Parts: sequence; structure tokens; C-alpha cells
Amino acid sequence: MPFTVEDFHDLLRLLEAHADWSKDLRRAVLTDELLSLPEAVRALAEQETALTAAQRRTDEQVAALTQRTDTLSNHMAALRGSDLERRFADRAPSHLSPSGYRRVRVISNADLADLLDASRRHRPRHGRRTGRPPAGRCRGPCP
Repeated sequence: MPFTVEDFHDLLRLLEAHADWSKDLRRAVLTDELLSLPEAVRALAEQETALTAAQRRTDEQVAALTQRTDTLSNHMAALRGSDLERRFADRAPSHLSPSGYRRVRVISNADLADLLDASRRHRPRHGRRTGRPPAGRCRGPCP
């Protein structure tokens, strides 16, 4: 007995009228793999949601680590600069003696400020500031 289009439409009407027949027909026509697809898709959607949340946390952690790394790099640069200053101060005589400077010593900022204050107090208040002592105050021949 052949199955006709009219029979098919009749079958569809019967399935609409009897929902439980629909499930039975689906189980008879589809393979187990196809029947399990909706559950597999739901599981994949849940995994995707979990992975999205994990990726968001990872992005936040990477941003925080990047910020910490930048901060540490800045600190390291400052430490390198301080170390270079310290090493130069420790070796100032050996760095400057080839240039003809003798009896070189490093003084602290506070000592330098004291020396500058003292030189300002002892500076003559008359005459122009030419970088030369006022006339008559030269030791030896004046230029």
C-alpha cells in the first residue's frame, strides 16, 4: 500500500491532534544521536557561558598584571637611575681624573647648599657680577 500526499497531510493532522504520537514517531524516525542533539546544544550553551565568564576574569587578571608590571618597570627604572648615580658618586675621582681634575670628592646636597649659602654671604655687595672679583681684589695679576 503506497503512502500518498493526502495520507501525509492526514498524518500531520493526526500528530497535531495527538502530541504523544509525535514523540513516538520522532523516536521511530530519528536516530538516538539526533534525538540527543537538543541536550547537547544546551550543554554547549552552558559551557560557552562559563567560558565567557572565565575569559572575562582572565582579561581582568591580565589587565591587573599589566598594570603591576608597568609599575614595577617604573620602579626598576628609578632604581637603575639611583644605582647609576651612586656608582658614579663612588667612582667620581676615577671618572674625572683623566680629564685633569684632581682631589675630586663628592659632597652631599646639604653640604652643597651650605657652601652656596656661605659663598653668598661672603660675596662683595658692590660692583657688577661679571664673574671676576672687583678691581683691586685680584690675587696675582688681574686680567
